[in-house]
Amino acid sequence: MISKIFRLLPILLICFSLQSLADDPAYVVFYNSGKAAKIVLGKAVILKKGDQLYKTDQISIPDQTQLALVCANFSVVQLKTKMSKSVNDLPSCAKQSTSASTAYFKYIWNSFAHKHITPDKDPRSYMKTYGAVSRGNSFSKLYIDTIYYNNGPLKLYWKQGRIAEVEVYNAAQDGDVIFKSKAAKYAKLDSIALKLKKPGKYYWDFKGEQSANKKVFIFLNTVAYQKLRNKVLANVITTSPAETAYLKAFMLEENHLLTDAAYYYKLATQLAPRNEAYAASYAKFLP
Repeated sequence: MISKIFRLLPILLICFSLQSLADDPAYVVFYNSGKAAKIVLGKAVILKKGDQLYKTDQISIPDQTQLALVCANFSVVQLKTKMSKSVNDLPSCAKQSTSASTAYFKYIWNSFAHKHITPDKDPRSYMKTYGAVSRGNSFSKLYIDTIYYNNGPLKLYWKQGRIAEVEVYNAAQDGDVIFKSKAAKYAKLDSIALKLKKPGKYYWDFKGEQSANKKVFIFLNTVAYQKLRNKVLANVITTSPAETAYLKAFMLEENHLLTDAAYYYKLATQLAPRNEAYAASYAKFLP
């Protein structure tokens, strides 16, 4: 009996391997600008967003076509050269992605690669905030433990209609209060920056609730802010106008550039008003 099991073991391993390949795609289609296709029984089937590609599939990419594919490790492969080849021969996704867009493409992968997973309508649940620490943001719909700011109007609304005064300090622990806002249901970033007058790193909290982990407000000059903004957006993949705007907004919010994030979330909702994820993301910036 044991000898039979050992003889069957290689066959069982092959079966499990084939089953694994059948269940887990190698890529998910993120964007097709033209007529990139999968070859099925000798016929070209145009690829669309969310289609799954397996290692045994054959694809064809004509001239002047961009095909963007999301890998299982949430990195992205962009194909722009005319080709006809097996998916198994495409660039490797072995290297783990650590770009600012990783969280967004994790949402895309889980939305389309695994049908048993139902991501939230707002993919922000996949977001990780870079360089942030826990500073208790239960009072806001946004991640506001760290904010990079240069200019532009933006209100940070408190949950459940809370009314509070904001105090800004010149040090993370103790320090002097250099600005106090009026009690309100929100804080105006442009008003805070106007009172601070010069760029620098500041700390804030609600009046009477000062803690060892005050929130951070980093007021940058225009050159420094644009440099940071350009670095964040360097990995944006241009697809449809609405999705491109949304990807920019997602990455900007994840990296604490909230005024620009609000602008692009609003733009995405204007370009695709029926998209629930876009609307839910922009709603975080509204009362």
